[in-house]
Amino acid sequence: MKWKIGRTTLDVLPPVKRYMNAIERRLHADRQTRVRIMTELAGDFQSRREAGQRDEEIMAELGTPEEVA
Repeated sequence: MKWKIGRTTLDVLPPVKRYMNAIERRLHADRQTRVRIMTELAGDFQSRREAGQRDEEIMAELGTPEEVA
């Protein structure tokens, strides 16, 4: 499954998509700022994956969607 935010497309599994959507829903910012934040988060997520971390580990380290937002 692919998730697109701004110009970044991230290959994600459904739990990650739900996690990212939950974060985005909790961001209280204008659209441009939300896109920037989510793009940076997607890039960080992808970098961690490339470094060998599993999605579950990444989400646990980042915290709950409330904490991230």
